Amino acid sequence: MYVAPPRDTRAIGESPGATDDTRLGECVLAALADAADAAPDRLTDESVVTAVETETVERVVDRRLTVSDTLHERELSREKVARLNVGRELMPFAAAERDRFIPEGYAGGFATFLRTDEVRLSTCGACHGRQVTTCPGCNGKRLTRGAVCSRCEGSGNRTCRTCGGDGESFTLGLVRRRFTGKTAQSLDSGGKPTRIFHGATGQRVEVVPREPADDELKRETERYAVPVTTVSYEYEGESYTVYEVDGRPTATTLPETTSSGGSRLARLLGRR
Repeated sequence: MYVAPPRDTRAIGESPGATDDTRLGECVLAALADAADAAPDRLTDESVVTAVETETVERVVDRRLTVSDTLHERELSREKVARLNVGRELMPFAAAERDRFIPEGYAGGFATFLRTDEVRLSTCGACHGRQVTTCPGCNGKRLTRGAVCSRCEGSGNRTCRTCGGDGESFTLGLVRRRFTGKTAQSLDSGGKPTRIFHGATGQRVEVVPREPADDELKRETERYAVPVTTVSYEYEGESYTVYEVDGRPTATTLPETTSSGGSRLARLLGRR
């Protein structure tokens, strides 16, 4: 299948006695030939437009934003809790109100919410209240390669990084919510080859909000009108069809000629 770039707006063909439909068909043929870098006259002058049909097909896009939640716990020192960035590390809504946060669009992502009923201050689980942990540099032996360990200065211990040396730490209950955007498209091709609509967008007609399912945060349906012109024509006694979909000429097959050397269009596509 050959798909040409969108054709430029141009004057309707000049065939003597041609109807508006015929001129439109010739214009689509010329646009296809131009885009294929073939001489337009060879295709347009030797072709006879037999039928032109214009219509609009509907493209429907269903968008959904689904959510899934995972429970987590995080142990932090008093200082780190005080420095938590609300809005970046934690959402400004409590976990119980997380449905209030509705992202723009339907892109995926993550957000973390605090379970306000699951915030506990207790003995640090990393140092068990000792305020220090075994130095990872010397494994508590105070020496590394016969020299005083530079990481603990020979004490064999390091200030606990979890509680900051307090012996106590906060355990925060968190909900990590994952957002997943899902899109499904359908198009009523009206019996035409579905591949000719590849990449066609159309003009958006309406956006209809839908009731979300239990695992969805929001849902909507977009409807698009896609203009289609179908041109039937004869070339050297054979019948062919070319389409203009959303302003883009496209054809599932291109004509070959019986003249010596073969059609320039066919040669461009590797068909001799």
